Order: sequence, then structure tokens, then C-alpha cells
Amino acid sequence: SAYARFANPLPEKTKSVETGVEMMFLDNRLNLDLTYYNSKMQDLYMIATNASGLSEPVNSGKVRNQGIEATVGYNFRFGKNWSWKTSYNVSFNDNKILETSYEEDGSEKLIYNDLMGVRVRYRKGGSIGDMYVTDFKRDAKGHYVLDSEGKPQLETEANKQYGVYAGNMNSKWQMGWSNTIRYKDFSLFFLINGRVGGKVISFTEAYL
Repeated sequence: SAYARFANPLPEKTKSVETGVEMMFLDNRLNLDLTYYNSKMQDLYMIATNASGLSEPVNSGKVRNQGIEATVGYNFRFGKNWSWKTSYNVSFNDNKILETSYEEDGSEKLIYNDLMGVRVRYRKGGSIGDMYVTDFKRDAKGHYVLDSEGKPQLETEANKQYGVYAGNMNSKWQMGWSNTIRYKDFSLFFLINGRVGGKVISFTEAYL
């Protein structure tokens, strides 16, 4: 689609505060790290849709990320030749859009990415990664409204701009377990990562 002129572009800016504590115990074999952070990004570069239907580059509002990160680790020693160093890390991040870009009449600009019918919307009060989809028509009792072929009909009135909120694609919790096993001059390292939360939309199931 056509792009409107980028009027008065501004550089993205970030302000952040981070504090933490690191502790060592048992002759430095046991370690514990705990960190809290709060950062605000301002004037993010985004693509909006203006009233004329053109894609318009904008510096859009302010986004806050805040969370905690904790790590606990231990270094096991078995005689002179064997050792096992293990560490577990867990983090939590909360993302919130504090401000966005506005039209001259004060209404929010339409800022989203359209991915195969799923709209990832950027709006005040939401979070980056919020997904909106088209819902099916339902009657007063919540049952699907079917067409003459017995297929559910898509809603139109309630989905003109964005659709129905389906969740956020990003996980708030992430974790990792790292291990290093050593024998003399040989070492083996492996890492296991995990994520908790975050929605996934299956297009295969949607078309079945």
C-alpha cells in the first residue's frame, strides 16, 4: 500500500532504572542474583493507517517494561576431576502501552500489523503483541449463526476495525536451566529454556 510522508520524525528514546543484589555463600559455590528493572521507551517508530487509508510512519507514544529476574546457581565438586555447575534463571516482564499517536480530532490512530487475518494492535492501555481476530456471528444464546450450507457466518459489525481480542503472543514468564559438567580437560554444556504464557493462533484448526 502507499505510504504517507513521515512528518517531523524523532529518534526513539529509552529511560531505564535497574537495581539488584548479588550474594555468594558456601565458599562462593552458591550464588543468588535478584534484579528489578523499569524502562520506558518513547517515540517508537510505528506504521499507522490515516483517515485516507494510507500507511503513515509515526513516532507513537510511550511503552513501559518492568519486571524482575532471579538466578540461583551452585558449583558441585566431586573429587579433583569432576565438577558440575548448574544455574536456574527465571524472569517476569510486564509490558504496557502508556501513550499512543492521535488524530487531530483526538481519536487514536489505527496502528496494527495484519498477519494472515490476525491483527496485532497497538493501543493505549494494551500491550505490544495484543492479537485481534474475526469472530463468528452468535445468537442471543451464544450459539453460532449458520448460513444455508450449515457453515458458521463471520461477524461483521463488531469487527470493522480490529476484531475481537484473542490474547497476547508474548509470554510474561521465561526461564532457563544451564549446566556445565567437567571431567579433567573435557566439558559438556547443555541448556533448557522454557516460556510460560503467550497465545498461539492455529490457522490449520481455524480452517478445519
